[in-house]
Amino acid sequence: MDLFNIKKIKALETAVKRLAESTQVTQAKALSVATSRFYPIQGLFSNSIYPNWSLSSYTDKFITSVDVYSVITKIARATAAVPLYAYSKAKTQKTYKTLLHRAFHVKSLTELPETDPLNILLAEPNKYQSNREFIELAMCLYLLHGEVFIYKRKKLNGDTIGLYIFSASDTTIAITGDFPYVVSSYEFRYSGADIGLKNVSPDDVIHVKMPNPTYDRNGAHLRGLSPLKAGEKTLRVLNTGEDREEAVLKNGGVPGIIYIKDADVEAPSHNAFKRDLQQWSAEDENAGAPFPVSGEAGYLQTGMKMADIELMAIQGMKFKKLCNLYGVSDLLFNSTERGTFNNTAEFKKEMYTSACMPLADTFEEAFNKGLTKEGKYIGFDFSEVQELQEDLGKKMTAVAAMPVSLTGDEIRELWKYERTNLPEMQKPLIKSGYRAIDQQDILPDPMEGLNNDSSTDPGQSTAGN
Repeated sequence: MDLFNIKKIKALETAVKRLAESTQVTQAKALSVATSRFYPIQGLFSNSIYPNWSLSSYTDKFITSVDVYSVITKIARATAAVPLYAYSKAKTQKTYKTLLHRAFHVKSLTELPETDPLNILLAEPNKYQSNREFIELAMCLYLLHGEVFIYKRKKLNGDTIGLYIFSASDTTIAITGDFPYVVSSYEFRYSGADIGLKNVSPDDVIHVKMPNPTYDRNGAHLRGLSPLKAGEKTLRVLNTGEDREEAVLKNGGVPGIIYIKDADVEAPSHNAFKRDLQQWSAEDENAGAPFPVSGEAGYLQTGMKMADIELMAIQGMKFKKLCNLYGVSDLLFNSTERGTFNNTAEFKKEMYTSACMPLADTFEEAFNKGLTKEGKYIGFDFSEVQELQEDLGKKMTAVAAMPVSLTGDEIRELWKYERTNLPEMQKPLIKSGYRAIDQQDILPDPMEGLNNDSSTDPGQSTAGN
């Protein structure tokens, strides 16, 4: 390392120490601030991509902003409620990814027993979280920060025995210095505290991330992009509106100032006037009545008018934009426009198809890449989601109305069952109704008794035509 970089490292260490002492923040936050000052482009310092300073603020907004919390938890809870199973999978198994098929997939897969190590791991990822808690938190952080990190605790033989979630704001990524840039290791902390997880191999980490268009030589594209980064202005307006609304409500008891105009009337002392006003307002029979004073009085309005408060309706527009960031309708959140859109099931189905299913697919791919071995598969089962059952009925009606008869294997494949590849299952089914394939000659020949031509094969049946 050259002298220039050594000096920069020492300067950075000094800045972190002073900043942490002067502002009483954690070393992690101080490191983030100091790094942004010395290295405004992430990744330039020691080929490491440090957590973005704004990530911590996103977490704070998630905890304190009812709008952000409502949208993210709505999607994460709905998706985490879908059962997640481990299956055995043949090498030639075809995987379907269309949204309609996605609701009814995994039927051709064989569910692994509860005693299988993979199912045990999914049921209890660690000692302090259940499967539902683990999945929901991981998805919340993914939707909040645009990425989430899952550390795999392993035995000496390489088997994973525990899964632990780390926030993007606690994770530093080290990358290779040459193209193509890839992650060489991870470092995890808790609120800036060293927990002994340094130089963690990528094989021991499941990194689930959203696409990041900031593709540069510093490796910024190797970290996910938070939707809230794109919606920072919308988020600021929502938070400003909440703060203003709270301030107005707090000041609601002081809408204005009463003063005496008549110079000939002796004005009461401030304390006496305030005491009399409080007593007057406290009596129920005086509710809404004007407060009587001697002489001519004036009034200066200090609070907001109702028209001013109505301006806060702009928050509704910003909330719609926040919902758009996550692919859900604001009508799912007790919108005042619900009266013109009363089909709640349609909104919920849209949430599943546009938000929950893509989210589930993303985690499925990450889990299968990081946890499964050949012959096993992890998948969310959407087949029992009530809002998607209508599509099943429509699909059955469409199949029944098709002008061309399907074969048995084509129907099995359509409903997510494996093909049998039996010769008799390659013949079209009779449109008049379904029957067992081994009973195809159960019906008599309709020409029997009408044609006595000896050349007619008495065993011929229209069932095979």
